[in-house]
This record gives sequence, C-alpha cells and structure tokens, in this order.
Amino acid sequence: MPPDAQISARWADALLIARLLAVGGSSLGGVRLQSGAGPVRDRWLEVVQQLAGRCVPWIRIPASVAPSRLKGGIDIAASLRAGMRVEETGLLGRADRGFAVLAMAERTERGVAAIFAQELDISRENGSGGFCLIALDEAEKGDVPMSSALVDRLDIALNLNGIAMRETCMADDEAVTRPAIAPEAVEFPDDLLSALGEAILTIPGTSMRKYQAVARLARMVAAIDDRSLVTPPDCAAAIRLCLGAFASGEAVSDDEQEELDHEEQQPPNVENGESDPGEQQSADDPGEPDQDQDIVRDGEVPEEMMIAAAAASRAVSALLARADTGRATNLARTGKSGAMRSGSRRGRPTGLVNRPPYAEARPDVVATLRAAIPWQRLRNPEASGNWQAGTALRVLPTDFRYMRFRHRTESTAIFAVDASGSTAISRLSEAKGAIELLLGDCYVRRDNVALVAFRGFAAETLLEPTRSLVRAKRSLTGLPGGGATPLAGGIMRSIELANMVRRRGQSPLIVYLTDGRGNIALDGSPNRERAAEEASSLARQCGAMGFRSIFIDIAQRPRDTARALASAMNADYWPLPHVNAAVISSIVSRTMRGG
Repeated sequence: MPPDAQISARWADALLIARLLAVGGSSLGGVRLQSGAGPVRDRWLEVVQQLAGRCVPWIRIPASVAPSRLKGGIDIAASLRAGMRVEETGLLGRADRGFAVLAMAERTERGVAAIFAQELDISRENGSGGFCLIALDEAEKGDVPMSSALVDRLDIALNLNGIAMRETCMADDEAVTRPAIAPEAVEFPDDLLSALGEAILTIPGTSMRKYQAVARLARMVAAIDDRSLVTPPDCAAAIRLCLGAFASGEAVSDDEQEELDHEEQQPPNVENGESDPGEQQSADDPGEPDQDQDIVRDGEVPEEMMIAAAAASRAVSALLARADTGRATNLARTGKSGAMRSGSRRGRPTGLVNRPPYAEARPDVVATLRAAIPWQRLRNPEASGNWQAGTALRVLPTDFRYMRFRHRTESTAIFAVDASGSTAISRLSEAKGAIELLLGDCYVRRDNVALVAFRGFAAETLLEPTRSLVRAKRSLTGLPGGGATPLAGGIMRSIELANMVRRRGQSPLIVYLTDGRGNIALDGSPNRERAAEEASSLARQCGAMGFRSIFIDIAQRPRDTARALASAMNADYWPLPHVNAAVISSIVSRTMRGG
C-alpha cells in the first residue's frame, strides 16, 4: 500500500472513531490517543467535539490533578455560609454524559488512574450516565508507559503519529445523527462471535475486557451503518480499532498475505483428492454471486478477521518485545533515575495524612478545614440551631491534615571490576570507557559513578561517587592490574560503598565485571574453596539487603558459578565474553533509567 494511501486509511479510521465516540459515548469507556501535541491531534479533538455537539460537556483534566478534585469534596465557602455540609462537584461529575480529556495520561499517578478505572467500571455497570475518557498518551520509546489498568478499560486505541496535516481536510464536521438501530439490538451470530473469540486468542496480551470491547465495537460499527446484523468486516474493523493494528502503521506482509490466499484457495479434502462439487461449480461460474458470502461456517475464521488479528498481533508483539525486562520492570519511571522516596520535605504531593511526616511539617489549611466542618454542630451546640456566617470554627488536633511528598532520589552506579589475571588491562580499559560514557549523561539524570577494583589480595575504591568527568579521568589514569582474584573482598567493598550511598539518600546500583571465580579469601589466604563460600555468602547478603545489581560475566566460556552468584544477589545476569565499553554503558544506563 502506498504511504499516502496508508495515511489516508489511518485518518479514515480516526474519523470512524470520532463518529463512534459521538454516538457511543460512555458505553465505549474511551480512547487511548497516542500522539504528541500538535495540529493533527488538535484537529481530531476538534472533530470529536463538533460531531458530539457543542452542548456536550468537554472537561480537560491535567495529569497532576489531585484525587479530591476528581471526585469532589466539601465546598468550604458554601458549607460555612449554609451552616451544613455542602459537597462540590468534582471534575468527573462535571464531565457526566460528556467527555473528559486527560492530558499526559502516561504521567498519571497510580491513585488517580485507579479512580478513573473505578469510575469507568461504575459507569459501565449502571448503563447510563458516566463519561467518555480521551486519554492523551504522549509517551515515547523509553518513557513511562500508561497505566495498564486504565488502558484495559478503554475500548479504542488510536495512534495519530505520522499523519500529515494535509490529510485532515477529509474530516466531515457535520453533526452525527443517532443510528436508527440501537447497538444493543444488533444481532451477533453465535458462529461469528465464536470465530471472533478464536481470532482474539491469537493476539498476545489480550484480556476478556478486550474481547468484550471488540464485540461492542462490532455492533456499533454495524449500527452506524443502519444494519441489524454484524458481518465479518465489522469484526475486522473492531479488532483494528480496539487493538490498534494500525498503531505502528503495519500491514500484513506479502508472505503472510500469500499464505492466507493459499489457505483460502486450498480445497477442504486435499488429502483424499476430493473437492466439494458445489465449490467447484461456484469456482467455474465466477459471474454468479455468492449468496453465503457473510455466513461463517463452524470452526472457520473469516479472512478479514484473521488479517486484522495478524496485524494487531504484530503490533502488540512489538510493544511486548520493547517492554522492560528484569528487575527494572517494577520501577516507577519518569525519565529520571533513582527510587521514589516518601516522607520528604519536597517533591510531588502524594496524599494527606493525619500525622506530620516530619518534625517541621505544617498542616494543610484547606484539608484541615474540610476535616473539621462536618463536626461543627456537635462541637458548637449553641450555634447548632442558628448558624450564622462568621461563626468561629472549632478545630481540634485530630482534624489536622498534612501533605505527604515523594521525590525521586539520585542513583549511583558502583562498578566492581575484576582487575586480576592476564585480561585485566582489557577489562579495566573497557570499564573506564563505560564510566566515561555514563558520566556524559550523569548531569542530566543526576547520577553518580564509583569504581571498585579487586586484584592481588584486597579490593580498593579507586573512584569515590562522583559525576565529574574531569575528576573521573584523573582518578582512572594508570590503574594497576594483574594478580590473584579476591572476589569476596570485591563484593564486600561494593556492599560497604552501597551502604554509604544509601545512607546519603541515594539509590545504589552495583555492576560486577568478573568471571565469578575467586581464589583469595577475606583474610588474604589463597584458599579457593573458602573464597567461593565467602563470595556466595556475601552475594546472598547483597540480595537480602535489596541492592539493585548487574552481573556481567566476562569469562570466555560462561559457567554456572557466575550465574549462581548472580541469582544469589538477585542480579540481572549478562554473559559478555568480549567486553565492550559501549555495551556495558548501554546496559547500565538502561537499568538506571529503569528501561
């Protein structure tokens, strides 16, 4: 398909989605709109608003919205005037029977995403009212992904990246009339529904919610065309719109299309050399229309649905292939390094508590008043029957509410390098190169780098935690190498340095470059068995203390010894016989970014 035609087809899907949102509204849950800020996205939002009608609520919600603003709370001014508790309408309440546009949805806090998910579930269970959520996902490769709980509840996935502004002139801005047939009244043949389920099962990572969403979309696609029966093309369109088969601009490859065509043309009884006379007659008479074109036979999945499912499967598989692996998967990420630390005096507000998170914490005045207002008639009996504006409030210490903050700490990568043996010069050279490459990004990510080298009979800290490239180069000049392998001493020194980094409020990451075979015990004696036992014990201690770590096996032939040490310390294991500074820097940088 030519690029222009492909872009036109994608914008046609975008217009179809706009019509579906205008007609279906809250019954669809909403749409995940993957696109950066720009004229194309603004144009599509304008089309949706015009098709739905200007009188429909259109509420824009920032990603940093507080949970109390979403669901509403006590209106302090109105409560004081009325002498009774008066609730204010939250942003989601104002979006009832309309649209809520969530900006930068990928940066939404988990608590806020949970509120959206809960309200979408309630709206779907009630069957009336509710809101349609348009989640603006601006995440790029390597950024924090959008909440999976929220994505799973949005029936439609739309990607506008790569669409030129000139293609948007095809929009139909006229108001959309409601279909003559309600989507619930559209008939869905059982055999087609079963075939749809088989097609959905071929797509990795799909859930039962997505299966239900595709069925709803198929009915709605048929309804807006004023048809009372769902057909295979409706199901193919629903799969495409729900699972984002065109999200990456992919189409079915020529080889896959040829395979599908071959399966379609193959007679059913090839093994016995027989064929259906009816089918042979139909093939010999191409001028006769096929009366059973839209009828699905038992156990047969229509070609349109298989093509859509194949495209969606590749799109989903590509996303899963780029998904984070290892321990970094569970880290919260916003493009900066380090772990999230609560109880801080600075950072992002994460909620209210009734106890001060630190000694100098001051109460949040508005939240404290909201907590005290419902009790005023009980605490002030003389004013209970004749409350007047200006009456003094009685606030008790139990009403105090404090804002809790959370911020991302700095990270420190501690390189523990095996500088023993004949390959010590090569290892140290590549380790120095990796450190210099990492320091180039340290200022942006607020990271630090340290170096521990172990050789001979002990380990030593050659570079204290720093982000200064000049200091690092000065300290790394002329590093010694060769001798025995005090692996246990290197692990112990890296743990001590990681503890010091943690006490400073930073997040340590230990990177081991070794083959995992030590021959010097902690007391300096050349005892291979004792050295192995001490190294295993220290590795378990490192894992129990919760330090993030990466074990890069630099042996020419990786053995189980190094893998066992990595498993004991819960480290990410990377066999790398040929040490390369760029590869090491990429591995460490990816882990420090959480990606």
